Amino acid sequence: MKRVIGLSLLMVLFPFVLSMGCGSVKSAYRASASAAKSVIELVIPGKEDGLRKRILVASMINRAGIKEEEARRITGSFVELLRENTDFLVNLLYDVDTPDSDLLSPKHGIVIDPELLRKAELMGMDMLITITLDPFDIRTKKSGIWPFRRMKKQIDISISMNLVDVTYGTLILAGTKTTRIKADYNAAEGEDNRWDVNYEVLDEELDPILDDYAYEISDSLDSHLWTGKIMLLGGRTPIINGGKDIGVTEGSIFDVFDKGEPIRSLEGKEYFYLGLNVAEVRADEVMESYTIVAPVNDERLIDGQLVRLKR
Repeated sequence: MKRVIGLSLLMVLFPFVLSMGCGSVKSAYRASASAAKSVIELVIPGKEDGLRKRILVASMINRAGIKEEEARRITGSFVELLRENTDFLVNLLYDVDTPDSDLLSPKHGIVIDPELLRKAELMGMDMLITITLDPFDIRTKKSGIWPFRRMKKQIDISISMNLVDVTYGTLILAGTKTTRIKADYNAAEGEDNRWDVNYEVLDEELDPILDDYAYEISDSLDSHLWTGKIMLLGGRTPIINGGKDIGVTEGSIFDVFDKGEPIRSLEGKEYFYLGLNVAEVRADEVMESYTIVAPVNDERLIDGQLVRLKR
């Protein structure tokens, strides 16, 4: 009974994380990732299934106003870090529309563009990563020891990142990491709140942040079992949205689950988790990105049912 209550409570918490204020997002990685792992382990103990995960990285939302080519380069560097993990199939989506500024205000907290989430689902992605380079927080401050003290600019550089499970529509990781630098201040310039970006310095500061995020994402997904969906081609032929690319082999057996009762967030969105295990399917014909399956015991399959590799 305690196990059931714990699962329900954790699943209810996920949608509420989506509406946290920005102040709560900072250092939220441990809380959100731990909750995600706990839910997974309650459904099925966390063991690797040998299947790779498709990850879509959306181009960085550039709220700091740096050069767009630099923003793209930073996003590309992060993608390369993720690709070092051979369990990931990482895709980069350029030219993502910047969300309305009102949606990025603290009162809205974490916002994942529903259109972007739908696009990730249509592309067959398992995970979606959004990255935001937050506006630089620039202040002037006295530095040094009297009588040699002088004014310096103190600049906080922050990157916010969200990792979303596309299948469940739930947030797995949310965090903001900040580093601080100092730059010369010239009172004659009269630009207390401006930093002429030094891109070498920016790279030096962002590299360890991106490296930390890549590690945390890998760590979060270590026990995150691949979950696919049943789709009925022409209303008849059942397929699953995973093929040779993620490691499915002919003859593999998958458990089929109904969706559990939906959890509704304050915004009216519905989130699902695994329901009852209702059938098994066998991989009959494995294509590059999908697999034609057949029920093992002639069970009736329904479009949208969830599947996991039987172990």
